Amino acid sequence: MSRYVNTETLKVTEAAALMGKNPMFVRMGLRNQRFGFGFAVYGNGRWNYYINRKKFFEETGISEAEEEVSERDRE
Repeated sequence: MSRYVNTETLKVTEAAALMGKNPMFVRMGLRNQRFGFGFAVYGNGRWNYYINRKKFFEETGISEAEEEVSERDRE
């Protein structure tokens, strides 16, 4: 296991929950280059997604405090 914690990215499911959308909405937006906060890459028969945490919050206008509330709701 890596000793580094990935704090610079968001998972598709995390971004979708913060946006109040289905994860497929986020995946399709990334595939179609509709969002400036990340991208999708197809290779070896599957899609891979990257969402930059800082750009996500800047572009959506969602505050990181809302993320903390969302995380508590999931527990």
